[in-house]
Amino acid sequence: MEATKVAIGNNAVNYDKDIQLIVYPQEEVSAIKSHDPDSYLMKVSQYASQNKVYVVPGLYIRDNYLCLCIIDNNGNIVYEQKATHLNQSWFSELRRGNEIEIVKTQFGNVFLCADVDIYKPEVLRIAALMEADIVISCQYIKEDHYSHQMILSGAWQQAQQNCLYVVSSTNIKSSIIGPCETVNDLSGFIKEPTDNYPIIGEMSMSKRANAYDKFAIFNSLNHGLYKNHIKELCK
Repeated sequence: MEATKVAIGNNAVNYDKDIQLIVYPQEEVSAIKSHDPDSYLMKVSQYASQNKVYVVPGLYIRDNYLCLCIIDNNGNIVYEQKATHLNQSWFSELRRGNEIEIVKTQFGNVFLCADVDIYKPEVLRIAALMEADIVISCQYIKEDHYSHQMILSGAWQQAQQNCLYVVSSTNIKSSIIGPCETVNDLSGFIKEPTDNYPIIGEMSMSKRANAYDKFAIFNSLNHGLYKNHIKELCK
């Protein structure tokens, strides 16, 4: 598939019926902690099935883990990723996950990046080496801590360092990011950070491939080191 149309916004299909992937705007901590995961995900699954779209519904807590999942266009939960790192200010009572998985979809390989994992370069690098194409990052940020620099040092930087598309959903502003070469103005922002939802953009795999050809970042890496020491890198 040449390009995937992605949106951040619960009601995005009302604006564009060609959207294939919807990411919900990230909620506040109180909502994350109050969700009953089974009933919450059942409602989202019904939405995904009725509208024939993939959905990432934002952060929730299950079995004392901070989680993120992707639901396919038939309403099935394809995969649930546990956060490998935690913001101790809000989730100190939770446990950390210790596995990173990539989800194969009809529009590319997806990595679900829960909360502060977006700031952990080893997590995103491992996901990229596992052949991720798209990262879905859902993150809670305290309002008086938010700044454009946070997005640049997190989601934007990871997109550039690993030649990935990053759909960045936060409770303040959200954005869609790609390698700089995939965007006409070379900014890397397919859609700049905004709270004006829905945010709709396209991710082209051929443009990503061309960007990688210009800066083949993985050719110089020691792949054996990553493979043999992945447990140490994830600590």
